[in-house]
Amino acid sequence: MEPELPFITPEFKGIGGSIKNELSHFVVEELPLYEPSGQGEHLYLHLRREGLTTRDLQKRLADLFGLHEAQVGYAGLKDKQAVVTQTFSVQVFGLGEQEAAGKVQAELGLELLSAKRHGNKLRKGHLLGNRFRVLVSDAAPDAENTARAVAKALGERGLPNYFGAQRFGIQGDNALRGRQILTGRGPRQRWL
Repeated sequence: MEPELPFITPEFKGIGGSIKNELSHFVVEELPLYEPSGQGEHLYLHLRREGLTTRDLQKRLADLFGLHEAQVGYAGLKDKQAVVTQTFSVQVFGLGEQEAAGKVQAELGLELLSAKRHGNKLRKGHLLGNRFRVLVSDAAPDAENTARAVAKALGERGLPNYFGAQRFGIQGDNALRGRQILTGRGPRQRWL
């Protein structure tokens, strides 16, 4: 169970509602740290996906191009239950950008926004940030006014940097599990 964290705006009631009722209600757009140069052995594939994890797509791209998973790079993990715009790099030789793009679209059924070569593999952290668009469904009748008042108060007071299950795990044991991996007593899965 997630611990109760203090509210920075306790004088306001919540707006109610729910999120992620449909994949299109939660949109994540990855913002690149740099644009691919157009030259190099790595092909940057800028894709739009739904209902897949970053790991799922890494595996599918590796299989599609006959690569080891380690040859498929990405800048960060993204939500599964969302519409996600994300870039992957694949280390492919002798395959043109258009040919690779056609292969991704035809065989994986994904929307390919661009395919362009670059000199290095895309790695974790090679991104400026993420942009989110979240639709709150079934909010309270006065939700817009409440949300504006809360936003104003947060602008004046600041926003705490709380992390919950997403960072610490559902059981709150991610730090312990990480220590076990680092000391050789945990799972040997590269992904973890």
